[in-house]
Amino acid sequence: MKKLVLFSVLTLVALITFGQNYAVKVGTMIPLPVTLQQNYRADVGSSLATLSHAACKKMDVTFTSGFMRFQGFNGQADFTNVPLLAGMRYNVSKKVYFGADAGIALFNKEADVDNRLLYTPYLGCHLGQFTVDMRYFNWYDYDNKYNNIGLCISYKL
Repeated sequence: MKKLVLFSVLTLVALITFGQNYAVKVGTMIPLPVTLQQNYRADVGSSLATLSHAACKKMDVTFTSGFMRFQGFNGQADFTNVPLLAGMRYNVSKKVYFGADAGIALFNKEADVDNRLLYTPYLGCHLGQFTVDMRYFNWYDYDNKYNNIGLCISYKL
């Protein structure tokens, strides 16, 4: 897991240094549970980094990764995961965009689940160098105890 995270960071650094037409944003997620019966909630301070490339005038290809920490309730252990997502973002205007990412979430050993497929549709807006988007995180499973809605606030580097 550490090698995969290191590889992701080195890839981002290489693309920032040598790539053109790429944009990088880093930020934090403020979570909201989907249901009141959830056993877990993502912690404030979970972070996401997104690398995007303009595929055409209004469409961007994105790669998102980060670190998400989950707080357990009712005796459940805390755990973390690293999402590795690829997706598309459509820029409706200079300020408004929507998109979706999909990929895999790598859970650490404290989690009571294996790695899972993850998809996250979102809607957001550009505010100068900052972006604010609302994301729905769905770990493909038959229950909702890990799903979250997150307000993601990012800064474009």
